[in-house]
Amino acid sequence: MLAGLEPRVKLSLYYKGVEVADRELAEILYLVKETGSMLSASRILGIPYSRVWERIARAEKQLEVQLVEAWRGGRERGGARLTKAGLELLRRYESAYHRLLGAAPFTELAGVRGRLEGWIAASSHDLLLSHIIAWLREKGLVIEAYWVGSTAGLYSVLMGEAHLAGLHLYDKRSREYNKPFYESLGLKPIAVLVKGYLRSIGFASRRPLSRDEAIEKLLSGELRLVNRQKGSGTRALLDNLIEEEALRRGIPLQEAIAGIKGYEREVKTHLEVAEEVANGSADIGVVIEQAARAYGLEYTPIWLEHYDFIVARSFLEKEAGRQFIEALKKQAPVIAGRLHGYTISEDIGEIIAG
Repeated sequence: MLAGLEPRVKLSLYYKGVEVADRELAEILYLVKETGSMLSASRILGIPYSRVWERIARAEKQLEVQLVEAWRGGRERGGARLTKAGLELLRRYESAYHRLLGAAPFTELAGVRGRLEGWIAASSHDLLLSHIIAWLREKGLVIEAYWVGSTAGLYSVLMGEAHLAGLHLYDKRSREYNKPFYESLGLKPIAVLVKGYLRSIGFASRRPLSRDEAIEKLLSGELRLVNRQKGSGTRALLDNLIEEEALRRGIPLQEAIAGIKGYEREVKTHLEVAEEVANGSADIGVVIEQAARAYGLEYTPIWLEHYDFIVARSFLEKEAGRQFIEALKKQAPVIAGRLHGYTISEDIGEIIAG
């Protein structure tokens, strides 16, 4: 009955009594070293790209050192590499593994070199973009889409991890969307900013609420929130609303956040937010209008936001890049006509910076 039993040993490294590196993180670091790409690491290991970011960020916070660094240059010359601390952490894991278990830890991964090829979009979640990608796939293009949030998408292009990123980041100082972030990161040599579209974003709930009611009931703890992940443009929008209300009330921002039930509950897409509200796991969330309508929810508009694209220059020179721009100009207006909350302007698909 017990003939199938076999021993297995898990090796982890601890720092100040806290686990900081297990097998998964060690494999991530090994593959970043071998491939020069966090995205390649995620694809080889079969784990979400966002999880790779999260595992590295958590370990860096625990150890108070940088483990992975990016260098600029776009898809052709950019990438990711281990810092001295990252190499040392990996060396210590490999040494401990060999000493305790008498074997090399990554034999099944040995020999992996270079990036895995593919047409890659690392973006803030958007339903119109999802439909555009589906249309392009029907035309025979091989495309991988990762909904990692606006900030992670931006850095993915900067690091050469992705060909393009959809984003909707609002700069309070200039009162502009996206362009200030493109300029501040010095992306001009490797990427351009392409005009996208406007989309309506607001509160989704099971019963009608005014905007003021939604904010009031959130801060009072009467409504349970389902939030988006840190680094997403939607999360930043909600944080701006909370900050404005905190200033109006004359209370510290952290005090306002502390009163919100579910603020720490995070999901990665608008559809996940809408589903949580629809099934009663949460009472309210911030979504694009199409997501709220898809789940039959009440929708309270906040405003129209700009969803644009950072596109690698090297990608624009390829046929796939030209096909993406063509799809933006010709197919996006057609698809948007079947969805709620999108506004298409005549200059969609045009370069607006770079």
